[in-house]
Amino acid sequence: YRTKIMHKKIEEENTEKEEVEAYLPQTSKELYELTNEQSISIISKIPEIFSETIDALEDENRKLLKKLSKDVTSINKQTKKLKTRAINTFKNLSIELFVSGTHSIQIYDYVRETEYCLNYITIPAFTHVNNVHNPIPSEQFNELKLIKKQVKELFAFVIEQINNKTI
Repeated sequence: YRTKIMHKKIEEENTEKEEVEAYLPQTSKELYELTNEQSISIISKIPEIFSETIDALEDENRKLLKKLSKDVTSINKQTKKLKTRAINTFKNLSIELFVSGTHSIQIYDYVRETEYCLNYITIPAFTHVNNVHNPIPSEQFNELKLIKKQVKELFAFVIEQINNKTI
């Protein structure tokens, strides 16, 4: 039983290494496009989860908060894997792509930090509702709704800037 698990883990690591080796960007433009594509796929999920967390907290929807907590954990694993893969790819890059590679790793690190902050919002919200604490006062929800709106606008702006290649 344990050997099966160990074998599966080793197999997954080997597949990851093959994936990294299968796609090594040849130009800085390819690296830029790959980084943008992967980071946008994660960045676009963050405002949605944040917004749903605030709404579920207001409605005290334990089931949705539990699902969102699992989603955040899943995205956290995904961003960690992206950063690790970027570091492994960086090791195999040519000297010409060295600067682009460092920027790529830095972008993945920023995405990971942003997602990690979402952890500190979603999981405590679930814990609050799960422990059946008193509901949050409506004045605080009005402030949270304002913050939710501003976060959505900020992420929409960031994604637009990335798509327009101005960042």
